Amino acid sequence: MADLDFIADLVRYPRESLSTELKAWFDPSMPEGQAKIVRCALAMRNRGGGFMLVGFDNATGDPSTNDRPPGARIAFHIDRTQGLITRFASESFEVTVHSVERDGALFPVIEIPEGVRSPVVSKSSLADSTGRQLIRENRVLFEPSTLTTRPAPRKRSGRIGTAFWRPASTTVRPTSVGSCAVTYRASRHPFFENLRRTCRRQSRIRNRRAKRSGGCWHRGLDDSARS
Repeated sequence: MADLDFIADLVRYPRESLSTELKAWFDPSMPEGQAKIVRCALAMRNRGGGFMLVGFDNATGDPSTNDRPPGARIAFHIDRTQGLITRFASESFEVTVHSVERDGALFPVIEIPEGVRSPVVSKSSLADSTGRQLIRENRVLFEPSTLTTRPAPRKRSGRIGTAFWRPASTTVRPTSVGSCAVTYRASRHPFFENLRRTCRRQSRIRNRRAKRSGGCWHRGLDDSARS
C-alpha cells in the first residue's frame, strides 16, 4: 500500500500520468460507471499498478462538482469495488480504496497494486441498458486512454492474441516470427518479450527439422505421427 502522504499529494496536485488516471464523477452502481472502474483497474494492473482518482477533470486537473453521487464514500466502498474486480478479472487482485479530503470534500482514490506476472484478462462481459458492450469477454487491457484491444490468447487454437498500445511517442509494429504474429511496443512489455522469445525458439526448431528432412519438416515424422 502506498504512503498516505503520497496519496494526499496526488489529490492535492492531480495530474495524469502512466500510473495516475483522473476520472470525473460517475455512478458506480450503473453499468457505465462499473465499466470505468473495471477497465481502469485491469489496465493499470497490466501496466504495473497505479491510482484512479475520481472527481477530477482529466484536462485541467481541477475538482469536478457535476454528477457527484450522494454518499461518495458508500458508493465507492471497498466491498463494492473489490466485488467488481473479482467478477471481471481473470486473476483476482486486491485493490484499496482511499477517501481523501480536499477543500471540505472527499475524493475516492482507488489504488491498484503492482506485481502482475501475466496479463489480466476480462473474464466476463458487461453491457448497458441498450445492449451496447462496455466490456467484452476475453480481452487484454492496458493503459485505458490509448488502448485498442484484441482478443486474448485462445488455448484451443493455439493462436496468439495481441493487444495494441499506442502512446504518441512510441512506434508499435507487428513482427512475424515463424508462424506467430507478435505485436509489441518499443519499451518491450515482459509478456510480449517472452512471447517473442518463445516464437523464435519454435522457429529454430522448425528450421532444424526442415534441414534434416530435406526442406519439409514433416517428412521427418513417421506416418503414425502425421495421422
